Amino acid sequence: MAEKKKEEKDSEVFVLKLNPETILFSSSSLGDETTSATLKLTNPTKEKIAFKIKCTSNEMFKIKVPVGLLKPDEITEIAVWSSHLCT
Repeated sequence: MAEKKKEEKDSEVFVLKLNPETILFSSSSLGDETTSATLKLTNPTKEKIAFKIKCTSNEMFKIKVPVGLLKPDEITEIAVWSSHLCT
């Protein structure tokens, strides 16, 4: 029983690496035009890992490649846009 709880807890650990770890959208034209950022997502493990990127508002943010599967040691780029259409 204790082993099962430990396995469940281990599965909650976030092992993928993000670069940068934080995105901050700031611009003098924020809200007037679309601004973007690119994230690098790295799988440092020896296992395949599926990922899904969620955001607070699909109207405010667009994500290119929101879901995927990373092979061991694979790196992928994720594009994130802050939409100018939200008010």
